[in-house]
Amino acid sequence: MVFGQVVIGPPGSGKTTYCNGMRQFLEGLGRKVAVVNLDPANDVLPCAVEADIRDLISLEGAAAACELGPNGALVYCIEFLEANLDWLIDALERLKDCYVLIDMPGQVELYTHHDSVQLELPQINLLSKVDLIESYGELAFGLDFYTDVLDPSRLLPLLQEREGDTPFARKHAKLNAAIAELVDDFSLVAFGTLNITDKQSMARALKSIDKANGYCFGVVDDPNIFSTVAAGETEWDDERVGRFTRRSSASRVAVADKDREPVVVDSTTMTTVRSLNEKSLSKFRCHSISKDPSPDVNPFGMVAAELSTLNGEVCAQLEGKDDDLVGSAQHFFGAGNTREGKRVRPVIVCLMGQAASLAAGLSEEQAAAAYVKHRELAAITEMIHTASLVHDDVLDGADTRRGGSAVHKLFTTKAAVLSGDFLLARASIALAKLAHPQVVKEMAKSLEALVQGEIMQLQSTEEERLSLEYYLTKSYCKTASLMAFSCKSAALLASHPLESSTVVAAEKFGYHFGLAFQVIDDLLDFTGTSDTLGKPGLQDMALGLSTAPVLYGIEEQPELKELVARKFGQPGDVHRACELVLASKGLQRTKELANFHAQAAVDACCSLPVSKQRDGLIQLCHVVLSRSS
Repeated sequence: MVFGQVVIGPPGSGKTTYCNGMRQFLEGLGRKVAVVNLDPANDVLPCAVEADIRDLISLEGAAAACELGPNGALVYCIEFLEANLDWLIDALERLKDCYVLIDMPGQVELYTHHDSVQLELPQINLLSKVDLIESYGELAFGLDFYTDVLDPSRLLPLLQEREGDTPFARKHAKLNAAIAELVDDFSLVAFGTLNITDKQSMARALKSIDKANGYCFGVVDDPNIFSTVAAGETEWDDERVGRFTRRSSASRVAVADKDREPVVVDSTTMTTVRSLNEKSLSKFRCHSISKDPSPDVNPFGMVAAELSTLNGEVCAQLEGKDDDLVGSAQHFFGAGNTREGKRVRPVIVCLMGQAASLAAGLSEEQAAAAYVKHRELAAITEMIHTASLVHDDVLDGADTRRGGSAVHKLFTTKAAVLSGDFLLARASIALAKLAHPQVVKEMAKSLEALVQGEIMQLQSTEEERLSLEYYLTKSYCKTASLMAFSCKSAALLASHPLESSTVVAAEKFGYHFGLAFQVIDDLLDFTGTSDTLGKPGLQDMALGLSTAPVLYGIEEQPELKELVARKFGQPGDVHRACELVLASKGLQRTKELANFHAQAAVDACCSLPVSKQRDGLIQLCHVVLSRSS
């Protein structure tokens, strides 16, 4: 299947510059790219093109032969192309193994008066040349007004002021008002921003384009290169790209959805996971998880003061008038007769927060303020995690949790669902009180991921249940996402910029630590007992879930594939599957997978300055590999 972009925009909006810059960017990703020029008036091409309409017909020749003006000659050239469409078809046939960029003419007459270029394609609108926008002076409104097209009727007084009380202005005032109303009522237009010389801006645009034209669903780039290009670690001909940048205007790429930046940026889990996998921090390795002794520190003891008050702080936020609601919400925070849990998430949030504060070189006063925020974030994270456990137990029909009865068994299913909702609501309120919008965005993504993980578990196909990639993505959503976003938020609360190396390292640590944690949990489902786990063993297969030991076992025991396909649904399937896994190297390879992610988490820690908090995080990676519950 051929993928590509049809690039449309008014004259001077930067279409050719865009094609040249996007070609370089795509080639940096390893894609084979071809550019097709269908603008007969484009006589300044900054890069080689694989097909050029000027080889078929000359704009100047058409104008002279038919005695036409520039626009008339352009329309004639497009009609000539339509009559000789085999030329274009043959050209595209030669490019069927390429990603094709088609540079279109900009004259509006073609798109309002000519059927041949009225294309029905998904599209994304880009406000190009935003790097030059300051040269036009102060904007009447903030940039988001123009990108999101917020209430365009506010532009009408500005138009009237600029055009004055002229017959032309009076004639078109009602038309301007009608257009503004139409755009606003139906949300017809929105723009993403594009700076062709900025690699991250190009990366954001391309992610939206790949999602819209389907490229990301059918083709996978080299997983280690996208972030490298976006981060600037590739040759980029800024001079050649920049030479053709002249004016700021709107350019339309006819391939994708509207790319806008709402409060919470629309994202896909696969994009997030791929981005995290692409970023390797192994060059910082200072500790081998398999060869070096674990640091002589007690990470839980280092934050014992914070943990000792966590239950009380959470319960204080869960007060209410309904006894069942309050009791069920506070059940895992000291109100119920059950184990409190490992409290791993608050520990990593507090330790990462302290390590990030040291890396930021905060003053004593700033560090004290950040410390308070980190404690609050730790409580928020545990509330979100607990809410997910309560809801999971309802969905899975689990009887026990942490050595005691599940909340829905002690109370009612309705009470359990509402208590989980209550926990999430109070966690959201506490999150807002942190007064850090970016942290709110990041933690909101974790809530989305938790829900998506549950949906992935409930609605998986047979093919997906046999996929290790699907299993790891689901594990990220259900377990690692909350750890990743909470660690990332801890670094943000320590005053690190969003794109800083410390924030990247914090998220990477939480991502890999969370996956190591979940993989070991799935290993313990085979090797642990119900007493140590606080829940029945082999529970995953009883729920029809295929985890790493099973997926690795399939390679040696093909019979497992049939059991996975029917979700271990027949009598004896769970027992048989367990026998087959134990007879394979499934458990060994699962441990190796956990080791891999634990080492990656350690590498992320090693990029932080030396400190006892960093040692505590590294020690936790050892703990997660050796845990029995």
